[in-house]
Amino acid sequence: MQLTQPNKHVSVQIRALEALCNFVLEFSPTRTVVLASKPLLAFMIQTATSACSSPATTGDPSSFNAALCLNAVWCLRNLLFKASVEVKRLLLTELTTPTLLALASHTNVSIRAQALAILQNLFFCDINAIAELCDVSQVLMLVRKQLLGESDLEVLERALYALCNICAGDANIKSLVIEHELLLAISPFFVRTRVESAIFWLSLIDRVGANSQRHSQPAIRLAAVWCIANLLRDDHLLNERIQRLRSLSIDEHMNSMRVDSNIEVRERAARCCIVFNHAPSPASD
Repeated sequence: MQLTQPNKHVSVQIRALEALCNFVLEFSPTRTVVLASKPLLAFMIQTATSACSSPATTGDPSSFNAALCLNAVWCLRNLLFKASVEVKRLLLTELTTPTLLALASHTNVSIRAQALAILQNLFFCDINAIAELCDVSQVLMLVRKQLLGESDLEVLERALYALCNICAGDANIKSLVIEHELLLAISPFFVRTRVESAIFWLSLIDRVGANSQRHSQPAIRLAAVWCIANLLRDDHLLNERIQRLRSLSIDEHMNSMRVDSNIEVRERAARCCIVFNHAPSPASD
């Protein structure tokens, strides 16, 4: 394809990749053609990777280099949406986890959001298989950093849904989420008012810090509740996780969110409450 020719004008490549983003969606027959084109896949991956090493990258979304990289990352995101495990393995192997994590920490907020969406799509329904190819602990550390220090709503939502899909993993992966204190990172998204947020943060101010306004968005609260819902899936360590969740008052947050202004948040929180209510109470001394 002419897109991959090295002498092609960068502005043409930007527009071509922008158009290609729409041609690699789940329902498009062009997706299989793109996946079969090794030169095109290599071009997208190399273009995305260049953002991690190019000194010219300033994080300015109007920059040609940043725009080219953004469209390449966006194409990879769409290619991975509901893709097969085989396709996910192929692209992750070529892109590599360190590069993906670097993109998810990029100075350009748009690139950062799309890279997190790649993680979200990689882990969707296939976290156990994909975990064999990447260091989930490193991903969790990145997500925790984003949740505690990010102000952009799209980045926050993508990070939460990446975490949500990790939380759907097996008992060992769920234990990693607990060990990396992700519960502390997502707890502030459950409260809805400044007063509730202030009370919560008074107890955690020495450990974490974040913008107390972030959780005012229903989409953010819903993504956070989905994380808890996935942690509450049944396995041999469920009761142990429930005790940890209770120790952080997550059960109380879920109960209060049954009257949330958003119906999806209410319904998901109510389902979480059912699990909490049927779990054994902690043994008394």
